[in-house]
Amino acid sequence: MLLQPFIENAIWHGLMHKRAKGTITVDIGKEDERSLNISLTVDGIGREKAAEIKSKLATHRSHGLKVTSERIELMNKLNSTCVTSHII
Repeated sequence: MLLQPFIENAIWHGLMHKRAKGTITVDIGKEDERSLNISLTVDGIGREKAAEIKSKLATHRSHGLKVTSERIELMNKLNSTCVTSHII
């Protein structure tokens, strides 16, 4: 439920407009007893190029990452956890 919007965005914005075959790598590992690290690596067209294309085709508004951020915030409040996400 939390990974799906990130993977979907990687496909739609990173790989959909790539001419060659693209790859998404998901790495999951424990940092310590209480921490889990999940990393998505995408060899797509890049965030800059994707933003260019998005500005030209501005017909769709994506809400997946916003809803996911809200889920994480609620989960943190309900479970006293410290889940975060970072897009680099």
